[in-house]
Amino acid sequence: MQKKLSEFPDISYKKLALAAEQAKNKNLAIKLLENEKSLKERMPMLIQLKQYEKALDLVIKNLETDYIYGIFSEMKREKLSDDEIIKSSLKIEGCFNFLLSYAQYLQRIDPEDTLITSIIGKARSQDPADIEMMKKVNCDRINYVISIDTRKRIYQENYWKVRCYFTNG
Repeated sequence: MQKKLSEFPDISYKKLALAAEQAKNKNLAIKLLENEKSLKERMPMLIQLKQYEKALDLVIKNLETDYIYGIFSEMKREKLSDDEIIKSSLKIEGCFNFLLSYAQYLQRIDPEDTLITSIIGKARSQDPADIEMMKKVNCDRINYVISIDTRKRIYQENYWKVRCYFTNG
């Protein structure tokens, strides 16, 4: 396909992929996008096609990390479960640390968000599949986040104990 289309150097693979998607041919659209040279043209289409892992892999390989948080945000917006997001990031080498940073950011802007809790839960899990998954990533970073989480929880528990002691005493 690329050989035939190489005769037309100014061709926009993104436009062809868009046409293929509108014709309900998702696989052809994805194939066409592989030939698109511009990362700025590929990323929105990959996200639109819900090809999050391909998009994450592409930005990490091209060291275009500005797109990563946008991809994670889109995954959250699409209501993917925390487990699905974690598994997607673990499939791509170097991606998990970005997910961890993103989860910490989410926790600051929305304390009710569960992604960081899910990551910490996976790190503390006794499930062999979770243990194997976590061996692939930078354990020091996860341990650091867990220690912050533990310190915060201990501080909150002790704060209320001390406060109750002084107000009741």
